[in-house]
Amino acid sequence: MQFGTFFLWFLSSLTNSAMVPHRIVLSFDSIPDFCMPFSLPMVAVGVLIFGRSKREETEQVQEAETYRSMFENVPVGVYRMTPAGKVLEANRKFVELLGYQNIEELKSANVNDLYVSKSDRMAFLDKLRTAELNGEFQMRRKDGRTIWVHDYPKATVSMNGYVTHLDGMAVETQEIDAITRDLNEEKRLDIKRMRAQFISSVTHELRTPLVSIKGYLDYVLAKNDGSVSGAIRPSLEVIKRNTDRLFNLVNDLLDVQRIESGKLALKLETFDFRQILTHCTEEMLPIFNQKSQKITVDAPAGSLDLRGDRLRLTEILTNMLNNATKFTPDGGQVSVRVEQDSEFLRVFVHDTGIGIDKADLERVFEPFSAIPKPTYIKGTGLGMSLAKRLIELHGGKIWVDSPGKGEGTTFAFELPRRLRVGGV
Repeated sequence: MQFGTFFLWFLSSLTNSAMVPHRIVLSFDSIPDFCMPFSLPMVAVGVLIFGRSKREETEQVQEAETYRSMFENVPVGVYRMTPAGKVLEANRKFVELLGYQNIEELKSANVNDLYVSKSDRMAFLDKLRTAELNGEFQMRRKDGRTIWVHDYPKATVSMNGYVTHLDGMAVETQEIDAITRDLNEEKRLDIKRMRAQFISSVTHELRTPLVSIKGYLDYVLAKNDGSVSGAIRPSLEVIKRNTDRLFNLVNDLLDVQRIESGKLALKLETFDFRQILTHCTEEMLPIFNQKSQKITVDAPAGSLDLRGDRLRLTEILTNMLNNATKFTPDGGQVSVRVEQDSEFLRVFVHDTGIGIDKADLERVFEPFSAIPKPTYIKGTGLGMSLAKRLIELHGGKIWVDSPGKGEGTTFAFELPRRLRVGGV
């Protein structure tokens, strides 16, 4: 009995002392005489109990502060409210979302009244008793502006089936769209990187055996000693043509991959573009003659000085002339016109060929674009896509125009005459 009385007295002393922060006063003079036999051990036990409780209290306070900081700083609105629309708790983002200054001001409002269609809101709340839902609603902020908000609530239901409160997250729709765009962009970049790695690996693996096959075919077909019979030679020539096509495709793929990865460097020099013009038309002349096509060149007198990569620009013009003759019937015409001023040089290649449907013009420069064309016309589908990238790498632009099917086509590009790439 005396022990119990002492213990109650001791706890009372601790409780009273706790009212004064960081001050515990225990005096032997204040201990009743009948408690003295128990005083020393009980004081020791009490101090241990009190010290542990204070540490636990400090840890709990720190943990609460951590969660409060997380609650306030998450970039979405978080709330707890009653089904009647009274806010019990909310973070800063939710308060700002609805246009209020602070949580106390928001608590004085009824959130259900902020929904433009209150009936939709009430129907939604009723469904939350039996199902987990989320929905998008139009809400009216305090300043009168309406916004679309996506709501992700979770209802707490009592034993008798009533919703006691809602815990949820709310995000303005345009913020969700921004997050979605970021995720889609990240996914697009991942796909682009995977595609680049795939193209690089496959093309390098293909190129090595193709070089060997092409070399042996060229060697065999170049022999005129009768070792290749007349019956076999046509078949070997078909193999060679298809090997050349595949070889060109692999090289084009490698060039596209180098451009996209920033590894294709231009070999810049200043030269007269007329040299490229003459070289390309002379190279293509036998093909034009074979199809009874007429080619004309119109260029201003004097030099056509330009700074660029001579080899790459030759590839571009050759590609454009090759497309012109390929898509123009026998007996058609192809014209090349060159213009220049103090800043730019422009080249136009016009043909009287099959033309391009207006709806397909924007897809001409896409790699492997599935634009309808006659089955007898062959190609890698990368030529104009590669030409566009090379022109842009020179700081220029390229475009195409056609009145429509059967009306011919004009490809054109413009290049700065004094190119500056990487400070060159």
